[in-house]
Amino acid sequence: MNGNQLSLFDFSHSPVPEPMPSPSEDINRFLPQYWSNSQDLAFCVVNVLLYPNELLFEFGRYIKTCRLSDVSDEVARPSPHKRFDRLAECLGKLKFSRFDRGDKGELIRTETTVLDFAIDVSFDEKELRDLRAFAVAGASTQAVGGLAEAIRNYVEETQVGDEDEHLPGLNEGQVCHLYIAMLRRLGIPEEAMPHPDDKDAVLKSMLDGIDENEIKLNWVLSETDLTKAELLAAGGPTERKRFRTALAKNLSHTLGHFHGTEEWHRHRCFSPLPILLTDGALYLAENGGGSVAGSAFWLMDAIASYQGEKKYARHLFQIWRLIVTPETEGKSRSAVLLCGDKLEKPIARQEIEFTDFLLDGETMLYASREEHQPGQKCLIILLPSEY
Repeated sequence: MNGNQLSLFDFSHSPVPEPMPSPSEDINRFLPQYWSNSQDLAFCVVNVLLYPNELLFEFGRYIKTCRLSDVSDEVARPSPHKRFDRLAECLGKLKFSRFDRGDKGELIRTETTVLDFAIDVSFDEKELRDLRAFAVAGASTQAVGGLAEAIRNYVEETQVGDEDEHLPGLNEGQVCHLYIAMLRRLGIPEEAMPHPDDKDAVLKSMLDGIDENEIKLNWVLSETDLTKAELLAAGGPTERKRFRTALAKNLSHTLGHFHGTEEWHRHRCFSPLPILLTDGALYLAENGGGSVAGSAFWLMDAIASYQGEKKYARHLFQIWRLIVTPETEGKSRSAVLLCGDKLEKPIARQEIEFTDFLLDGETMLYASREEHQPGQKCLIILLPSEY
C-alpha cells in the first residue's frame, strides 16, 4: 500500500456531528465537525454550493477583484456582497491537501483551501469540466450535506441593514418548493410539473429528469431528501433500468477516485479473521447493489467465507474478481466469483445464478492478510487503486 495511507490499525472515527446550528451559532465551532482534510469532500462542496457555472464565475470574479484591489490602487474594490463575503469566509477556513500527478507520474501535493480551489477552477475550463464530472462523489453524504447546510445557514443569515442580495443556488428552498426547483434544474417542462405534495408523481418525474445521467443523479441524491431506494421503487421496468444505468455510471466514476484510505472499517461477518474494509471497499459494499436494498456487503462476506480454508493461509495476497453477465432475454443477470491471478486456474470459483450487482463485466478487489497484533492476522479488502 502506498505511503499516504494511515496506520493500518488506526480505528479512530470522526465525532458524531451536532444538530444543524441556527444561523447565529458560531460557525467556527461548527464547521470542523463536518470538515476533514479531504480533496473529495472539497470537490463535492464546491459542486453543491457553487452550481451552476455562472454562479461560480461570478463568485470567482468578485473574490479575485477584491484581492487585486487590496494590492493595487489601480483596481477599484467592488461593492460589498455580503453573501459572497460570508461564503468566502467559510470556504477559506476549509483547508485540504490537493494531490495531482506530474508529467512523470510523480505525486504532487499542494496545501490549499476550498476557497482558493474554487477561484482557480473558475478560470480553468478543463478543470471545471473535470470538477463537474466528479459531481458529488467520493465523500460521505452526511459530511457533504451537513457541511453545505451549515454554510448555507450562515451565508443566508439576514441582519438589520443587510441589502437584499440573492445568491443563486444557496436559497432555492426559500424561493419555491425544493422538489420543483430540482425538477426545473433537471429540465422537466412546466406543463409536466407534478404537484410537490404528490410524492409518487415527483419520484417518476425525477426518474424522467435523471434518465441515465449520473451527474443529475447526484444532484437529486445530495440536494433533496429523496433516497436511492425510493427512486428504485418508483416508475416501471424501463425507468428503473435507466436509473440503474445512472447508478452504475456513478459507482464506476466514484470508485476511480479512491486512492489510499483515510479510515479502516471493521466488517462484521462469520470469518476466522477480523475483516477490515478500506474507504473504497466500504463504498462499493454500501452502493454496489441495484435493488431497493442497494448494498453489496454479500461480496465482502463471500471473500471472507473462504479464509477458513487452509490453502488461503498460504496466499497472503489474493486477487478476487467478480465477473457479471448482463441480463438477456430468458436469462437473469448472473455472475461468477474467482480468486487467483490466473483466470483459467483459479484458487476458488463460485457461480452466482442471480445478482443485482450494478457493474457489468469484471470488478476486481484485493484481499491482503496483515499482522493485526503479534501472532494475529486480519484480512484487508481494498480496491486496486488503493493499493
